[in-house]
Amino acid sequence: FMGGFYLAIDATAGEREHGSLEPLLCQPISRAALVLGKTCAAAVFSAVSLALFLFSFAIAIPFAPLHKIGMSLEVDVAMSAAIFLVSTPLMVLGAAVLTSVASYAKSYKEAQTYLTMVILVPTLPLIVTQMMNIEPSALLMTVPSLSQSMLINQLITGEAVDYLHVFISMAMTSLAAAAMIRLTVWLYNRERILI
Repeated sequence: FMGGFYLAIDATAGEREHGSLEPLLCQPISRAALVLGKTCAAAVFSAVSLALFLFSFAIAIPFAPLHKIGMSLEVDVAMSAAIFLVSTPLMVLGAAVLTSVASYAKSYKEAQTYLTMVILVPTLPLIVTQMMNIEPSALLMTVPSLSQSMLINQLITGEAVDYLHVFISMAMTSLAAAAMIRLTVWLYNRERILI
């Protein structure tokens, strides 16, 4: 979520604050194309952020003295690619949510406040499930963010990953992303977006 955080703010509330949103909306481009461009840009920044994290994680892990606390962790290219693939729909959903919520803000600072609170929402289920040690199930795979967290945890710990769970997780998160993009297009079609 943090990878596309500032781009989503700048592309929505930042444009409104700088006065560049109205001229942009007057251009001969559909609102859907405009929203998709903003969302895709934020998603690309999220993807680059995750790729950089996974790369640095893979480099740093061999130097961490995990053996001193009785742990071992090996991160290879296949695991990093699987984590990236499982996270892809969540990046798009995150970008769509950030773009949608930031479009309500009238200023950059107001958007920062809103989005900081919004980012807490997907992290709360993760904390609860980690504390309660809940096992992955098909029903839990329908919850975006939670399902990705469980799948990534299985990948890191070396547990067998159920491909049905991967499919459900990716499908439900993709549907949620499409719904958020549709909502954002609706918001941009309203005249109130300029106020």
